[in-house]
Amino acid sequence: MGENTIVEFVDKTGAGDFKMTTDPHEKETTPHTPGEAGSYPQSRPHGIFVSKEPGSKVTVEITPDRRMLVSVPIDFNAKQYLILGTTRASDGRTSRIEFRAVVSLCKNSPGVPACLEKPVFHPDPAAPGKAALDPGSYIFNAIVRDLAGVAEKTYVVHFEVN
Repeated sequence: MGENTIVEFVDKTGAGDFKMTTDPHEKETTPHTPGEAGSYPQSRPHGIFVSKEPGSKVTVEITPDRRMLVSVPIDFNAKQYLILGTTRASDGRTSRIEFRAVVSLCKNSPGVPACLEKPVFHPDPAAPGKAALDPGSYIFNAIVRDLAGVAEKTYVVHFEVN
Protein backbone atom coordinates (compact mmCIF):
# COMPACT_ATOMS: atom_id res chain seq x y z
CA MET A 1 0.00 0.00 0.00
CA GLY A 2 2.90 2.37 0.49
CA GLU A 3 3.76 4.87 3.16
CA ASN A 4 1.37 7.36 4.77
CA THR A 5 -1.75 5.62 3.50
CA ILE A 6 -4.96 6.62 5.24
CA VAL A 7 -7.75 4.07 5.22
CA GLU A 8 -11.17 5.15 6.46
CA PHE A 9 -14.36 3.22 7.04
CA VAL A 10 -17.60 4.78 5.84
CA ASP A 11 -21.13 3.76 6.77
CA LYS A 12 -23.18 5.07 3.83
CA THR A 13 -26.55 3.91 5.17
CA GLY A 14 -26.20 4.40 8.93
CA ALA A 15 -26.99 0.70 9.42
CA GLY A 16 -23.57 -0.23 10.82
CA ASP A 17 -22.37 -1.56 7.46
CA PHE A 18 -18.92 0.05 7.27
CA LYS A 19 -16.87 -0.27 4.09
CA MET A 20 -13.18 0.46 3.77
CA THR A 21 -12.21 3.40 1.54
CA THR A 22 -8.99 5.15 0.61
CA ASP A 23 -10.85 8.12 -0.89
CA PRO A 24 -10.33 11.01 1.58
CA HIS A 25 -13.46 12.79 0.30
CA GLU A 26 -15.93 9.90 0.42
CA LYS A 27 -17.11 10.77 3.94
CA GLU A 28 -17.88 14.33 2.89
CA THR A 29 -19.64 13.36 -0.33
CA THR A 30 -21.63 10.41 0.96
CA PRO A 31 -25.12 11.62 1.89
CA HIS A 32 -26.64 9.97 4.93
CA THR A 33 -30.40 9.74 4.90
CA PRO A 34 -32.08 7.34 7.32
CA GLY A 35 -35.15 5.67 5.85
CA GLU A 36 -36.33 6.72 2.43
CA ALA A 37 -34.00 8.57 0.10
CA GLY A 38 -34.83 12.24 0.35
CA SER A 39 -36.45 11.95 3.79
CA TYR A 40 -33.99 14.43 5.27
CA PRO A 41 -31.66 17.11 3.99
CA GLN A 42 -28.58 15.52 2.47
CA SER A 43 -25.86 16.66 4.85
CA ARG A 44 -22.99 14.91 6.52
CA PRO A 45 -24.15 13.71 9.94
CA HIS A 46 -22.57 15.12 13.06
CA GLY A 47 -23.54 12.08 15.11
CA ILE A 48 -25.83 9.07 14.87
CA PHE A 49 -27.26 7.51 18.03
CA VAL A 50 -29.38 4.36 18.33
CA SER A 51 -31.76 3.03 21.00
CA LYS A 52 -30.63 -0.06 22.93
CA GLU A 53 -34.01 -1.79 23.38
CA PRO A 54 -34.51 -5.22 21.74
CA GLY A 55 -36.08 -5.28 18.30
CA SER A 56 -36.32 -2.38 15.88
CA LYS A 57 -34.23 0.67 16.74
CA VAL A 58 -34.94 4.39 16.96
CA THR A 59 -32.17 6.54 15.52
CA VAL A 60 -31.34 10.13 16.35
CA GLU A 61 -29.06 11.92 13.92
CA ILE A 62 -27.48 15.22 14.91
CA THR A 63 -26.71 17.38 11.89
CA PRO A 64 -23.75 19.80 11.69
CA ASP A 65 -26.16 22.64 12.58
CA ARG A 66 -27.12 20.72 15.79
CA ARG A 67 -30.64 19.72 14.75
CA MET A 68 -32.24 16.34 15.45
CA LEU A 69 -33.41 14.04 12.68
CA VAL A 70 -35.38 11.14 14.14
CA SER A 71 -36.45 7.76 12.75
CA VAL A 72 -39.04 5.81 14.80
CA PRO A 73 -39.93 2.23 13.75
CA ILE A 74 -43.46 0.88 13.98
CA ASP A 75 -42.95 -2.79 14.74
CA PHE A 76 -46.43 -4.03 15.70
CA ASN A 77 -49.75 -4.08 13.84
CA ALA A 78 -52.51 -1.62 14.67
CA LYS A 79 -55.05 0.44 12.72
CA GLN A 80 -53.68 3.75 13.99
CA TYR A 81 -50.66 4.75 16.04
CA LEU A 82 -50.02 7.63 18.39
CA ILE A 83 -46.33 8.55 18.29
CA LEU A 84 -44.89 10.82 20.97
CA GLY A 85 -41.34 12.08 21.16
CA THR A 86 -39.69 14.24 23.80
CA THR A 87 -36.14 15.44 24.24
CA ARG A 88 -34.58 16.74 27.43
CA ALA A 89 -31.09 17.58 28.54
CA SER A 90 -29.46 15.04 30.87
CA ASP A 91 -28.90 17.74 33.50
CA GLY A 92 -32.66 18.37 33.75
CA ARG A 93 -32.93 21.37 31.42
CA THR A 94 -36.10 21.07 29.38
CA SER A 95 -36.12 21.12 25.61
CA ARG A 96 -38.78 22.40 23.25
CA ILE A 97 -38.03 19.65 20.76
CA GLU A 98 -40.96 17.30 20.94
CA PHE A 99 -43.63 15.94 18.63
CA ARG A 100 -47.00 14.19 18.66
CA ALA A 101 -48.49 12.48 15.62
CA VAL A 102 -51.31 10.08 14.79
CA VAL A 103 -50.46 7.93 11.79
CA SER A 104 -51.59 4.80 9.95
CA LEU A 105 -49.70 2.30 7.87
CA CYS A 106 -51.05 2.46 4.32
CA LYS A 107 -50.22 0.62 1.15
CA ASN A 108 -50.32 2.29 -2.26
CA SER A 109 -51.69 5.55 -0.85
CA PRO A 110 -49.14 8.23 -1.74
CA GLY A 111 -50.07 11.72 -0.66
CA VAL A 112 -52.64 10.72 1.98
CA PRO A 113 -52.03 12.76 5.16
CA ALA A 114 -50.75 10.75 8.15
CA CYS A 115 -50.33 7.69 5.94
CA LEU A 116 -46.98 5.91 6.11
CA GLU A 117 -46.07 3.65 3.21
CA LYS A 118 -43.30 2.02 5.28
CA PRO A 119 -43.32 1.20 9.01
CA VAL A 120 -41.01 4.08 9.96
CA PHE A 121 -42.03 7.54 11.16
CA HIS A 122 -39.87 10.63 10.51
CA PRO A 123 -41.09 13.80 12.22
CA ASP A 124 -40.77 16.89 10.05
CA PRO A 125 -37.31 18.34 10.82
CA ALA A 126 -38.49 21.80 9.70
CA ALA A 127 -41.50 21.95 12.06
CA PRO A 128 -41.70 24.74 14.63
CA GLY A 129 -39.86 23.89 17.84
CA LYS A 130 -37.13 21.96 16.04
CA ALA A 131 -34.52 24.55 16.95
CA ALA A 132 -30.81 23.81 17.19
CA LEU A 133 -29.76 22.13 20.44
CA ASP A 134 -27.17 23.62 22.75
CA PRO A 135 -24.05 21.48 23.25
CA GLY A 136 -24.49 18.84 25.95
CA SER A 137 -25.95 15.42 26.78
CA TYR A 138 -29.56 14.65 25.96
CA ILE A 139 -32.16 11.91 26.33
CA PHE A 140 -34.76 11.30 23.62
CA ASN A 141 -37.87 9.28 24.50
CA ALA A 142 -40.24 7.91 21.87
CA ILE A 143 -43.50 6.09 22.50
CA VAL A 144 -45.41 4.25 19.80
CA ARG A 145 -48.90 3.37 21.01
CA ASP A 146 -51.81 1.53 19.41
CA LEU A 147 -54.73 3.98 19.58
CA ALA A 148 -57.01 1.07 20.49
CA GLY A 149 -54.88 0.67 23.63
CA VAL A 150 -53.65 -2.85 22.91
CA ALA A 151 -49.90 -2.35 22.44
CA GLU A 152 -47.18 0.16 23.24
CA LYS A 153 -43.42 0.34 22.71
CA THR A 154 -41.07 2.82 24.40
CA TYR A 155 -37.60 3.72 23.15
CA VAL A 156 -34.83 5.71 24.82
CA VAL A 157 -31.83 7.22 23.02
CA HIS A 158 -28.99 8.95 24.88
CA PHE A 159 -27.01 11.33 22.67
CA GLU A 160 -24.41 14.09 22.71
CA VAL A 161 -24.41 17.41 20.89
CA ASN A 162 -21.03 19.05 20.35
